[in-house]
Amino acid sequence: MADSTADATASNADTLRLELHKVLTEIFYDGVGKDRGETEGSSGVLKAIDEAVIRILDCMKKVESKKPESDISPVIVPKEFICTLSNKIMIEPMTIASGQTYENRCITEWLKHKRTCPKTKEILSHVWLTPNHLINELITQWCLFNKVDRPKPSDEIVIKVFTDDLEPLLQRISSPSSVADQIEAAEELRRQTKKYDSACVFFVTELPDSVTRLLTPLLSDDVDLNPELQENIITSLFNISNLENVKNQKVIAENPLVIPLLTKSLKKGTVLTRRHAAATLASLADIDSNRNIIRNSEALKALIDVIGEWGDCEAGNAVFKLCFGLENKEKAISAGLIPVLIKNIKAGRNACEMLHVLVPISTNNRAIKEMEDLGFVFDLFRILRKPNCLVTGELALDIIFNMFEKNRDRSRLEEEERMHETFTNLSYDGSDNATRKAKKILQWIKTFADRKEQRQRERDDRPLRFLRFSLLKMTDSTAESTEANANNLRLELLKVLTEIFHDGVGRGGGKDHLVETDGVLNAIDEAVTRILTCLGKVESKKPPVEVPKEFICKLSKTIMIEPVIIASGQTFEKKHITKWLKHNTTCPETKAVLSHLCLTPNHSISELITQWCLVNKYDRPDPQPSDETVIEMFTGDIEPLLHRISSPSSVADQIEAAKELALQTSKFVNVREFFVKELHDSITRLLTPLSNLGDDVDSNPELQENILTSLLNISTVEKSQKVIAENPLVIPLLTKSLRRGTDQTKTVSAATLTSLSGIDSNKIIIGNSEALKALIDLIGDSDDLSATGEAGYAVLNLCSDESENMEKAISEGLILAVLKKILAGRNVENMVSILTSISTNNRVKEKIEELGIVCDILKILRNTSCLMTGENAIEVLFKMFDTIRGTARLGILQEEELLYKTFTKVARQGSDRAARKAQEILQWMEMFAEKEKRQTMLEFAALN
Repeated sequence: MADSTADATASNADTLRLELHKVLTEIFYDGVGKDRGETEGSSGVLKAIDEAVIRILDCMKKVESKKPESDISPVIVPKEFICTLSNKIMIEPMTIASGQTYENRCITEWLKHKRTCPKTKEILSHVWLTPNHLINELITQWCLFNKVDRPKPSDEIVIKVFTDDLEPLLQRISSPSSVADQIEAAEELRRQTKKYDSACVFFVTELPDSVTRLLTPLLSDDVDLNPELQENIITSLFNISNLENVKNQKVIAENPLVIPLLTKSLKKGTVLTRRHAAATLASLADIDSNRNIIRNSEALKALIDVIGEWGDCEAGNAVFKLCFGLENKEKAISAGLIPVLIKNIKAGRNACEMLHVLVPISTNNRAIKEMEDLGFVFDLFRILRKPNCLVTGELALDIIFNMFEKNRDRSRLEEEERMHETFTNLSYDGSDNATRKAKKILQWIKTFADRKEQRQRERDDRPLRFLRFSLLKMTDSTAESTEANANNLRLELLKVLTEIFHDGVGRGGGKDHLVETDGVLNAIDEAVTRILTCLGKVESKKPPVEVPKEFICKLSKTIMIEPVIIASGQTFEKKHITKWLKHNTTCPETKAVLSHLCLTPNHSISELITQWCLVNKYDRPDPQPSDETVIEMFTGDIEPLLHRISSPSSVADQIEAAKELALQTSKFVNVREFFVKELHDSITRLLTPLSNLGDDVDSNPELQENILTSLLNISTVEKSQKVIAENPLVIPLLTKSLRRGTDQTKTVSAATLTSLSGIDSNKIIIGNSEALKALIDLIGDSDDLSATGEAGYAVLNLCSDESENMEKAISEGLILAVLKKILAGRNVENMVSILTSISTNNRVKEKIEELGIVCDILKILRNTSCLMTGENAIEVLFKMFDTIRGTARLGILQEEELLYKTFTKVARQGSDRAARKAQEILQWMEMFAEKEKRQTMLEFAALN
């Protein structure tokens, strides 16, 4: 080899290079460590080898320098060193439970959304990532040997994962070959942007003019011409904007197409489209500059209209975020936000979320006046007395606090405390925040009462002084002068006599004092006699007293007995406005269409009328028993209506009668009670027309909807629920209607089952029928938010404290139905609530883990703006991990905390309940980490 020429070296260069590697390796591993005696004998050999190696390397360098570039082949990276997710050489190779190895950042992103192995598709038993040091070392050696620069860790790799299909998809949407292909591409884009955060970032930052190209197909006025396409495009935009990325949100909001298109989609589109349009605006409103852009559009008014239409939480959340600024707040109030929120709260429709929106606005003077005019304070008092949940009560208290903080008239607070001790109870039993505010309100009430008492004392002193002066003056007065002061004297006399009686009787003072007192009293008696004589003469000549016009009902033209306020803020006599509203939805005075038909008692006016009647000795009629009045006015026609439904002369007349019955039972409690209690076999007669249709229960959708609406209304009477559920027609008919009928009919059927399941015995009846399965199918299959929401409530009621129903529901597929909706992002709040109620069940826990839903629950907890949803989400996690708090399965929660500080944020910003759960979970993590640390130290000590 030493005498070989350069040409010979060149011809064998590749072989020599490989042989050299082998020789050096053999010398290193075989030569080192042999007996020292051999070492001295080997030194000559090693020296000769060294010289040969130097000559070989010199020759190789010369050969390499003479080879053309075309002959140098690119180095091929061994496939074992390439991550199959990024298709690049691995930088931080990590092995997952299936034994496959991937780039750390890529597999971390994958596992945020999936619990399967990317290669084998198997469900992973755990999601821990184990560093693969051996592969890492081999890659390092290979790179050194082949002079390949190994990349450094970078987020760019993650951004490009799962993004290869985005440009082709966008091309198919903006320049479609067919409508079907366009819809298919939009659906796939929606799926990918929902699944991968990296796709959302890449879409905005890497694809040119991506937002404009995405929205181009929807630019016509008929934005909902293709509802499926519109839904997928708007949902994709929502997914892209929902990522916590300021750059994304700013770029999207500043695109001139976005806000106008979202506004149109709030007005025209499917329920899901409108919901996601609202959610997109909520997401964009996180940035100050974006709020200004949205304020200057029609979006705010459109959001308020959506809230008014069906009380959508996403629209409420968007308005809540937009109202951080003063100008936006004023604009929202002018657009009618207050009546809309109050309407939903009174109807019990997402009341917690609506109250949440109202809290920051309730400091505004215009908002306070509108709430006052609508009598909303009494609704808030009712919520405080019996809140649906801790959060609802706290929000109601916050609003009351804001309303009365600057209001000196706190008489209603005083009356509420006197009648129900509401604030005293809250000061003892409420959360820290509620207790603090309740105590402050109690201080207000005390100060108000003290001031009122002081004013009363001052008023009481005045008549005594006046009487002394009057008695002296009247000694020489004539009947004519007395007549001139008759009215004043009469009022003052009443007060003085009362005070003399209460203050003079029983005082001490001895015999002399009694004699002196008798003389004074005799003088007063004589003066009083003269006054009364004069007053009698005056009264006989005076005309009848005139009732102030403010106390007269404009409908009846008589003094009001039961004054009530309607939505316009006007006050009328209850009996007469009830008659009016039976046929009208406008205010009798202003002619404005009423936003709702609720009647609120006007206690302030009623009290003033009472006081005026006492002072003026006016005989105010007693209120008629309202129940009897309603029965006389409305129940007389119920029997004929029922007869027209069960034995119709025509289909049109049957439908008209069913519609009228639905209206009557909707408006009047006594009609609902009368229907079951007084009418013979009423339920059977009501349902017979639908029962006779058999499986074709929906052959007359309008009749079906009105009959079942009547049944729902009647079922709200607690005394009637048992009778209704035990009727053999009811549950089977509701079950059929859950499967066949309009969305409204399905909603009503589910709501009826919710109502009936309030009684334990009814839960058993319903649980033993097919109704539970039909409810679960409705949750899983329907896209109607109201229908699935009501079905969810029904299942919650049926499974509450009824373990057999819960087991049956789980067996019938409840878990998959709920998880399907959570994964689709539909009715998430309601579905998480259901999941909370069943998550103690081991089968549920296993299914959640099997499907990898924990990641989705964590995402809900991280992103939700609804306190209740946050509470429910953390409750699910708490129940799932409570029994394994000391095991390594906490890794997924530790990863969440590490990446997003989710539990730390909830512990600081969540409700009391959520904060407590978050703190406990953080303690679990700390204890587990400490345990692992101790174990590592013990193992290290054992090795040494």
